Amino acid sequence: MRLEQLNRIEEMVSNLITMQATNNAKLEDLTERMDHMTDRVDQMSEEIREVKDTLHTFRSETGMALIKMDRQIRLIEGDLDATMLKVELSATKI
Repeated sequence: MRLEQLNRIEEMVSNLITMQATNNAKLEDLTERMDHMTDRVDQMSEEIREVKDTLHTFRSETGMALIKMDRQIRLIEGDLDATMLKVELSATKI
């Protein structure tokens, strides 16, 4: 009976060792995957920063271009108003 108990205990310990080895292998796999994912997230974060910088630059340049175009439109409108006034004054003199 004692030998039978020792055999059962030995089998249980053997099963526990096998289970621990399996868990260790899974843990190593998950650690490797996590490292890969961390690297990928870092890479994507850098790409996102670059896109944000590009968008910020684009917005700034576009904003300045719109301000310049608005000034030009106002100047053109002012010139047009002055020309129309001259035409109207010439037409009334005739």
